Amino acid sequence: MEQPTSPRSSKDHVKVTHVRVAGAEDIHVTAVPTQPQADARTQTRSLYAAVLERLDDASSLRIITERVYGRLAVKEAFLSARAEVLPEAGLSADGPVTYLEGAPVDGEALAGVHLTLVRPGDADVEVTPVRDGDHTWGFRVTSGKLRRVFLSGVHGLRAGEVGVPAADQARRMFERAEALLADAGLSYHNVVLTRIHLRRLLDWYPEFNAVRNPFYRKLGLLKDDAPSTVPASTGIQGKMSDDCECVMDVTAVSRGAGESCPFVKLRNPLQDEATDYGSAFARGARVELPGVHYVLISGTASIDETGATVHVDDPAGQVRRTMANFETILKVGGASPADLYHAIWYVKEPSFAGIVRQEMAQHGWPVFPWVVARADVCRHNLLVEVDGSALVRTA
Repeated sequence: MEQPTSPRSSKDHVKVTHVRVAGAEDIHVTAVPTQPQADARTQTRSLYAAVLERLDDASSLRIITERVYGRLAVKEAFLSARAEVLPEAGLSADGPVTYLEGAPVDGEALAGVHLTLVRPGDADVEVTPVRDGDHTWGFRVTSGKLRRVFLSGVHGLRAGEVGVPAADQARRMFERAEALLADAGLSYHNVVLTRIHLRRLLDWYPEFNAVRNPFYRKLGLLKDDAPSTVPASTGIQGKMSDDCECVMDVTAVSRGAGESCPFVKLRNPLQDEATDYGSAFARGARVELPGVHYVLISGTASIDETGATVHVDDPAGQVRRTMANFETILKVGGASPADLYHAIWYVKEPSFAGIVRQEMAQHGWPVFPWVVARADVCRHNLLVEVDGSALVRTA
């Protein structure tokens, strides 16, 4: 099916979601280009300008996370344009950016961006960088007993390294995340969500799991004789550079000392547990904070309650089953697609994007700036995957 190349309307290319959390204002943004055929600089300037138009007093905000999906060939053009447009609105362009080869299905530049910004409201809200030497890996947001850490682009390479085996990079990636969290006053037990991208996903995903699983067992997150407390996660193809085999973003939360697990693990009645087939992640997690529940959904595909891929070689069937799985786990968490603030579809072939859009429209999913990027999914016979984050206000 051919993809639409006409400009998107202003109502569906940017979504800005505001919520108060323990004295701070969280602002979540999803945005996709309105002109898929434009060059990277034009897309970047128009995309960020459209976002900034929807933000009041941008100079009082701090970008906490920034995930960009696009072709690596245009990364420098994107960063250059971004460094121009953000300071024009009084926003710092110095924070870490997770830029991934999430190739658009339309055009040759960007597929979309996910941003989270924080505006400190109360005097006791602090936003501080998480650094290792001169490198900023993310931010810690503190308000009273509530502490949140957001790490971006964590990988397992040292400066100038090449040729490091993939498994070694994965081990170092987790160890670096653990050390950064400790420096920020949290631990890996506080992790509620990871988004992990592997450059050659289908070549070494089992080997990656053979690194992650023992690491989680060592920490006590994965046990044979007790329920696991592994976080929600996506594991998908994505490339940060030719030398980097894996990279991840991490969200961690502490609501007070002595808490054993900061989230409610979500189980999907339409799917088995990923841990049953050797992949250490929860299908979803609900994080209950003052005034809001965050519902974080892992990468979701056409997998049934036995762990089998269903609708093999049938992209429309896989899209429908993926949607059913995704909508069900959102419901288990107390949310729906209308509550999403970040979401992305990954498609094995660009032609599947049209099927995704058609099925969402037919099933009444909301108008939303759905990021759609080309990527391999974790099994050769899986054709599409979706992940997303939602919030439900409780006060």
